[in-house]
Amino acid sequence: MYHSLFNILSGRNTRQGLWGLPLLVALLISLWLTVETTQFATAENLFNLVAQAMPLIIAALGQLIVVLIGGSTCRSARSSASRRRCWRWTSRRSC
Repeated sequence: MYHSLFNILSGRNTRQGLWGLPLLVALLISLWLTVETTQFATAENLFNLVAQAMPLIIAALGQLIVVLIGGSTCRSARSSASRRRCWRWTSRRSC
């Protein structure tokens, strides 16, 4: 299915919503800072940005893993004790 650039940036006809416009604004700001300042596009600044974003990156990867395995680790548990423990915390359908 073909989407025009305007539809992608405006969030029309997408399930994800409005994500293109903030991405475009962030890229334009990064490009502007790279051109205007000498300290923005350096390896030291890039390492600093990654170090500050690392807790968020780790949390996002953890959430991605949970979504990929189906949201519940109780499904793989086979012992009756773990099923009983799972029953207390989640609904019957998820275990």
